[in-house]
Amino acid sequence: MSKQFSPEEFFLRFAITPNCNFRCFYCNPEGKMEYSGVLEDDEIMQIMRAGIKSGITRVHWTGGEPTLRDMETLIGSSKALGYVDQVLTTNGSRGGDYVRRMANQGLDRLIVSLDTVDPQKFKVITKRDCLEAVIDTIKTSVEILEQPTKMNIVYLKETGDEIPGL
Repeated sequence: MSKQFSPEEFFLRFAITPNCNFRCFYCNPEGKMEYSGVLEDDEIMQIMRAGIKSGITRVHWTGGEPTLRDMETLIGSSKALGYVDQVLTTNGSRGGDYVRRMANQGLDRLIVSLDTVDPQKFKVITKRDCLEAVIDTIKTSVEILEQPTKMNIVYLKETGDEIPGL
């Protein structure tokens, strides 16, 4: 006999953009940006309303890098619709103040991608100089969000020695 699932057990995993502001050599070294097929905010909210009508009340926002979109508004609008558990996976480049603003709109949990805490390695991997903002994002998330902050780490030969410390 197969298990019967209730809508509360499901969540929407919503990749709202394929784009990212990092240029990681393992993911997007050429910095390609996609514009076709990216949903507008009103189209996203249509899908969110359909989820609520189906009884789904949890959403996991992903991308690319979802904070390239106006996540404050999307999270707030989703909260108003009835979403009670909102998770966001991010590279953390927007910093702690952005986490605070998203939390004020209804963000419950953050998952941050971080492959190194070495500033030079970070620049080599991401082609960006914003490690301090990423660390601030993690610290702020741990401070203010009730649910645990998680980290995604891509194991690389160049950073493998850092894994225990991360």
